[in-house]
Amino acid sequence: MQSIHKKLSQLVKLPYIYIPLIFSLFINGFIWFVLIWRLPLSVKWIPLHYNVYLDIDWIGPWISIFIYPLASLLIIIANLAMILAIYEKEKLLASLISFISLFIQLIILTGLIVILIKYFV
Repeated sequence: MQSIHKKLSQLVKLPYIYIPLIFSLFINGFIWFVLIWRLPLSVKWIPLHYNVYLDIDWIGPWISIFIYPLASLLIIIANLAMILAIYEKEKLLASLISFISLFIQLIILTGLIVILIKYFV
């Protein structure tokens, strides 16, 4: 446990690693906020996936929409674990993983906003 705390304290000194992770967590929190704020709880089934060619291609119960922010939070945690494991030897790869986490959050945010705008506004 002390080893993880030591590694985390060393990561705080590397802004090119911790700043994208902080923005990733902020975007993930924003995704949760948008879903809770804009999701109509009166419907039983909602579109969960929108395809440009086929329109809606995945419909499910409204609670299933929370799979997206939960999966993206798990991605942040997994990326942080990978960064902690490799940053001492591969600082460039650790930085890349940190930015990939941010990129994934932006993709999930964009997809959920498209679904919410297209079908609930």
